[in-house]
Amino acid sequence: SQIGQSVVARVRGSMGLQRKNERYGAMVREQNRPKRVEWAKEKIDKEEMFLNVFFADEASVLLENESGFVWVKPNDPYSHITPHPKHPLRVMIWVAISMRGPAEVKVMGPTERLNSEEYCRIINEYYLPASRELYGTNSRLIQDNAPIHVSKYTKRRLIEMGVKVIWSLNTDSPDMMPVELVFAYLKDRLRHIYKPKNKDELINAILDFNKKFLTPAYCQKLIRRLHETMPQVIRREGLPVRGKKD
Repeated sequence: SQIGQSVVARVRGSMGLQRKNERYGAMVREQNRPKRVEWAKEKIDKEEMFLNVFFADEASVLLENESGFVWVKPNDPYSHITPHPKHPLRVMIWVAISMRGPAEVKVMGPTERLNSEEYCRIINEYYLPASRELYGTNSRLIQDNAPIHVSKYTKRRLIEMGVKVIWSLNTDSPDMMPVELVFAYLKDRLRHIYKPKNKDELINAILDFNKKFLTPAYCQKLIRRLHETMPQVIRREGLPVRGKKD
């Protein structure tokens, strides 16, 4: 005979187990786990406060305007089905945040290809002006080790532009990149507040989000979470973490 789910739940409960909703965690490759621990230990040992650091990255943003819920008539079995294009419109954006606020967001145009040359142009036209305005010549940049960030061309141009780069995090570490939380928040605001219907509305919503929601206080909140994230990374030996108190 089969054992019911309620029986299984009671047995697991008697063992001290709790039922929780499954959450997404980035896949961390085995070879990157020690690197994550090393990075966290180094920053803790140096009492790094990230006071003059920009965290920067790129993300693809889809045209989404549904909240996930619709109002339907009780006897209509199809009214909840919304048609979606096979290849929805999307734009690529670059975002950077610091304790004193964000840089201007860069929205890529349809003919702009994100390669090392384009990335360095973004650094020159978006990162450096924000860096000088907020920190003078005393800012630092943290980025992941995506190919366009660590190519020979990019490394040479960053030196020529005088950009101080902290050792780049590997791409397995979105939990230690506060800017990743910005992307999640942006996509939530797009779905539930802005609800853009075309490309122009999507771009305007992204620019408005950068002005209204990426306040210095919000950026500080995200960056300060690192002081909870880093000890968790060490305790979990490099595995992904929540970034909240255990």
